[in-house]
Amino acid sequence: MKLAACFIQWCFYALLVNAQPGDVRIDEDKNYFEHQDIEKALKNKDRKSWMYYRTYSRKTGSTEHSCVYAEVAENQPQDNVYEFKQGYNVGEEVKEETLFASPFKTEHTDRKTNNAMRVTKRKGDPNGQNYRLIYSDYKDCDILRVMGTETNYGYECELYLHDNAVDREVPKQCMWVYGNACGKNHQSFKRQVYNESCKKRADEPLQTTPATPSKPEEVPEETTAETQSMDDKTSTSTAAPGC
Repeated sequence: MKLAACFIQWCFYALLVNAQPGDVRIDEDKNYFEHQDIEKALKNKDRKSWMYYRTYSRKTGSTEHSCVYAEVAENQPQDNVYEFKQGYNVGEEVKEETLFASPFKTEHTDRKTNNAMRVTKRKGDPNGQNYRLIYSDYKDCDILRVMGTETNYGYECELYLHDNAVDREVPKQCMWVYGNACGKNHQSFKRQVYNESCKKRADEPLQTTPATPSKPEEVPEETTAETQSMDDKTSTSTAAPGC
């Protein structure tokens, strides 16, 4: 019995050891550069995308946020800044706000295109939350990395499916990259945010509420992009956007 108990404990420990975050090396791997042009992804003709999976949780009180979407405005960018609307549900309440994305290139010297963006609540604000594009097929699927903060250390991920693809299965290549980059051995890597009622509710004339009065779903600390690189510096002058 003691031997069996020890074996069970050892197996549990092994599972904990193997449940590691995803491989962030993919983010700067030259083999993926062609799939990491963030401006090409932002210019997708299907301007609305839905967060399908993410590796972290966001709640208001005890209510999990759901039906998170982003919709890039028409005729973008303006002065190299992309305006977009972000929305999400908290129970029966719909939150919406306008945000701004400023593309930039991380430190890898061989890159020819921007692969990251700083998202802010005000256009031109030097503070905000930085995201890096891990992978895009430029049609149906995009995977973003929430860049390092004092809390998540740059491992958290978000998988988006565009409006025309969200009711189908996640494309196999996209799912494969997401699993390897975002921790397929971790129990929380596939937190599903989208459900089949999301599009139906989005089409209904619901009364929406601005996201700012109640605390938005945030990555707890925001990054500052003074060097527009993958720094560990944080700034708390304004709340980082998020849902």
